Amino acid sequence: MIDRTLRSVFALLVAAGMVAAVPATLSAQETPEEQTDSIADEELERFARAYLEIAQLASEMQQDTAEATSPEAKQQIQQEARAAMTQALQERDLTPQRYREIAGRVNRDADLRQEFTALVQELRGGGG
Repeated sequence: MIDRTLRSVFALLVAAGMVAAVPATLSAQETPEEQTDSIADEELERFARAYLEIAQLASEMQQDTAEATSPEAKQQIQQEARAAMTQALQERDLTPQRYREIAGRVNRDADLRQEFTALVQELRGGGG
């Protein structure tokens, strides 16, 4: 259940332009630097916190965009959401590039994904 929820949220983030879609098949194309670059627990936690905030912002953006009455209003909503998402990353000392790198790793690495999923559940208060 949580895995499906995370995939849905990840799809929203891709749609919002905050995460590049990274198919699992790309793992064979990783550079040696990416393969050895470990993600510290505190960085994974910062990523998870940013992920949750960005997921909330993306959900709100999607809802507000659906209710918008003009293309200009939709564009304004998207711009404001992107700015808020960028701010969420900055507050957690993450660049958009590093965020995408970690997201890609979580997407490709089953062990890291499991750790991330458990962390997200913990941050949500143990609920799912």
